[in-house]
Amino acid sequence: MKTLVSNKQKLKYTGSIAVLREYLFIFVPFATLLLIAVSIHYISVFRSEKLTIETRELLNVGLARSALNNDLATALSDLKFLTNYISTQGFDAQGQLNELQIMALLLEFSQQKKLYDQIRFISRDGMERIRVNFDGVNARVVEKFALQNKSDRYYFQDAVKLEPDEVYISRFDLNVEEGEIEYPIKPVIRLAMPAFSDGTAKKGILVINYLGDRLLDSFVRTTANISDHIHLINSDGYWLHAPINDHAWGFMLPHSRRFSDQYQPEWAEITTRRAGQIRTGQGLFSFETVTPIAVAAQSLQMAGVGVVEAVDKTQRWYVVAQVV
Repeated sequence: MKTLVSNKQKLKYTGSIAVLREYLFIFVPFATLLLIAVSIHYISVFRSEKLTIETRELLNVGLARSALNNDLATALSDLKFLTNYISTQGFDAQGQLNELQIMALLLEFSQQKKLYDQIRFISRDGMERIRVNFDGVNARVVEKFALQNKSDRYYFQDAVKLEPDEVYISRFDLNVEEGEIEYPIKPVIRLAMPAFSDGTAKKGILVINYLGDRLLDSFVRTTANISDHIHLINSDGYWLHAPINDHAWGFMLPHSRRFSDQYQPEWAEITTRRAGQIRTGQGLFSFETVTPIAVAAQSLQMAGVGVVEAVDKTQRWYVVAQVV
């Protein structure tokens, strides 16, 4: 009897093993195929999402670069128009400046454009001869007693050396009046060209202070969907615009913060290429370069001037988007 029971148990055990083997024979390959399919799907989705993010970031920094280029080109076109007018219509037969005529032109131009904090004609000795200020609403001519000598300012010293059809583009910085940073801070870019009374006699320079807030506002609008991680940086690695507002203008304000200190390896790579993407432990960095002199050359060439030169050919602005 015991032998009979034992044999039945053995048969039952053997049958269970057979069923289990059959189950595993069917299930394991199926599970393996399912796992492979899920893995492939996951990798495909991951790659697709990665590609979407990379493409989106490149598109946004490209749009930001185009916005900066377009705004700068508009200002350069205005500068060329005004300088041409002054050179051809702004002096009498004796080479004296027709102040009232030029003053009226600059006043009307400033009021209509609403883009320029100041428009000035500065004589070769550095003295302002005409200055029109725009306060955000109205343009006004500055009284003669309030005109200043700008011979010690870096932009005048560079711009006064210009030859015909050369253009000066200052660094993008904060406006300074009587040796002090103006508050509330006022970002500006100074653009200048020389004026010649008869095509050969240099009489001075026309300087327009382009309101940097207009440029930055356009930059911010264009990059609104990535506003939390878009940066605009100058050649020295300082922020001109940052997701954290108090990081900007470190080269003029006491905080001295700069992008190149916080992201040293990334900055070293960004500055060696015109555009691209890099991944580091700090995230994905997508970047484009704005070269003001290149914009100037293209803008003025389209205006029929031909080849132009700039005093500072090294100035760059970097548009950088960082996704952590």
